[in-house]
Amino acid sequence: MRKIVIGFSYSKTMISKIIRKAEGTEFSHVFVVLPPDGEVDNNDYVYQESFPSCNKTTLKDFLYNSHQNVVTEYHFIPVTEEQFAVIKAYADECVAKKVPYGSIQLVGMGIVALLKKIGIKAKNPFSDGSSSMVCSEFAGRILSLAGITISKSELDNEGPALIHRIAQQNSVCVDI
Repeated sequence: MRKIVIGFSYSKTMISKIIRKAEGTEFSHVFVVLPPDGEVDNNDYVYQESFPSCNKTTLKDFLYNSHQNVVTEYHFIPVTEEQFAVIKAYADECVAKKVPYGSIQLVGMGIVALLKKIGIKAKNPFSDGSSSMVCSEFAGRILSLAGITISKSELDNEGPALIHRIAQQNSVCVDI
């Protein structure tokens, strides 16, 4: 049995503040760590969908970059060896293809969130499948590869709070 890590963070950027306000959470970003030995350390890679495209960086660089990311939680999700291999291949493929960040999709998610607050249910008008992604969609696809059911509609319309609820239900949480 292996583990993947779904992490939650925020930064000091304006977009982070907007996402936290819209989502009602203390975090605005979701990232994935695939620790080779099951333990997270500063040399492990963070896989993330962030502007301009899907990328990976060391946890140390993620924490100490110009955005000063603050990690709020890690959730350890158990996976089989086979699932881990498929997840790693998918994450590496997204990085290699430089899957673009879905900036316009993020705007659509904001519209959906605002309408939801006033009691109107809507679909993301800017959903584009997998031609671009936002961080929660990338993490959701990783969780799907781990055998956790997440609908396309959820990935298109909801943000980090959805992934947080799913991670809480399927993991052992380690608060930072």
